[in-house]
Amino acid sequence: MRRNNIALHTGVSEMIAKIEAVLGALFGPLGRELARMPATAFRHLLPGF
Repeated sequence: MRRNNIALHTGVSEMIAKIEAVLGALFGPLGRELARMPATAFRHLLPGF
């Protein structure tokens, strides 16, 4: 029974790694563009602070 749990966790870990890769591919370009923006460009996002 223990061997089945290890196989299950290995499968889940692989699935999570694939999901992370997809999310990285989707949001990576956005993150790089946001990183290029100066900090003053974000001031309008937090009104009242």
